[in-house]
Amino acid sequence: MSPVDVARYVEPARAAELMGDLWLAGSSCQANAGGSYDAVAASALKLASWDFAKTEARCGFGARTLFWLREKALDCAVGCFESQHPDGAVVSLGCGLSTAEFRASPGRCAWYNVDEGCVHALRRAIFRQAGRGVPVECPFLDPRWMDRISCGQGQAVLFLADGLFSRMELGLVKAFVALLAVRFPGGRLYFDALAGAAGKAARLAGRIKGSRGVSTFFCVDRASSLKALSPRIAGVSSRLPDLGRSDVYSLGERVCRELAGRVGLVQSFSLDFAGLRHGKAGAGRN
Repeated sequence: MSPVDVARYVEPARAAELMGDLWLAGSSCQANAGGSYDAVAASALKLASWDFAKTEARCGFGARTLFWLREKALDCAVGCFESQHPDGAVVSLGCGLSTAEFRASPGRCAWYNVDEGCVHALRRAIFRQAGRGVPVECPFLDPRWMDRISCGQGQAVLFLADGLFSRMELGLVKAFVALLAVRFPGGRLYFDALAGAAGKAARLAGRIKGSRGVSTFFCVDRASSLKALSPRIAGVSSRLPDLGRSDVYSLGERVCRELAGRVGLVQSFSLDFAGLRHGKAGAGRN
């Protein structure tokens, strides 16, 4: 089987980002279920024509551990949603080369992957296993993708923003969340972000380095502050994933896990949008 030339599909900066996440997903790490790995991602790595030596040099055990802490939290959020809403819909925003749909238990929930057309072309080339996700070829910040999500009045929808908001400015996040809450009343948004001391440390480091605009990037100082993103937010919840026994981790991984718990490096949040009022039909319905 001929290797997939990643550079043919996406520009260099995006390719490095996509392949970095794929490498983290496919690399063995004790934080991922005690030494197993994402089989779909591991298979895709073998097909990709990419210099992973540079990726590996940048990502030590800390990066792999924190990545899997984040992914475990996401998988837990998806599993809980699908068990409560088996006829709902899951929408992966800016999906990239995420393998979350392959890790999820088979269910009746519809699944949508939202990203640019070139990314979907790369997904088709690099993932030999067909997933259940319906490709929506549109950047997630372009609101036209919302018209492609088929959900009727009262149907539960879970939006996944895995690793997205930490790269965005606060104003843009606020505008995006506000629009999502209006278009999909009763929906739920799951995302991760720098929180508490980690967010403050990132801002301080940016000021020391003289980085422009760092203080405007999205961080969560406290969960209660998230209600300010939109008046249509009915509920906010946050937690770290339950990772079970700690003795299956290496010493380095245990240190990363403890650090993540103390400063909130992998803090995950869920926002519940207020439901329908006065019997109006749900926006986002086709």
